[in-house]
Amino acid sequence: MLLNYACGSSMEERGYFHASEDAQNVRNNVFLIISKMDYAMRVDSIIAQKSKANPTFHQQPLEFYNVLGEALLKYAFTRAMWQDYDHVVVVFSSLFDRKKRGIVKQAFKSLIKQYAKVPFALYFHDSKFDLCNQAADYFGWAIYRKWESADNRSHVLVQHLIKSEFAIFEKGDTEFHEYKK
Repeated sequence: MLLNYACGSSMEERGYFHASEDAQNVRNNVFLIISKMDYAMRVDSIIAQKSKANPTFHQQPLEFYNVLGEALLKYAFTRAMWQDYDHVVVVFSSLFDRKKRGIVKQAFKSLIKQYAKVPFALYFHDSKFDLCNQAADYFGWAIYRKWESADNRSHVLVQHLIKSEFAIFEKGDTEFHEYKK
């Protein structure tokens, strides 16, 4: 069998894209493709410096993600131009176990119903089998690198698709533990 190594041998062996694991030349090619997407889509993000989060969230990570999720949905959905969309799809990676998925799904369904003005669907997919999840991972990577390392090279390629980046703890000065870069 002859392998196509255009995206790199490790990606070829894995069979899926993952920004933090892919070689830079693979990321460059994927970002080039994503940058040319012309679908009616929007990318909204919440940037949370965990060292500024109240320590109770570190003991209850699911509550932390629910608070961030509510902030993201409220922030994004109140800015959406609903006449441009006929539905909303929210896809989570399948990182959560069945119990946590149920909790997250219940919380997010009620939030989406509250804020979305169109029909919606909520899914948990393994990112290995979902190209949209892999694209979301790449957007997350670009946003993360911009905020964490001031590395904008990926972000500038897709910034026209990123509608918002909300630093949820930006105004807070208190750090409850040392921030690790």
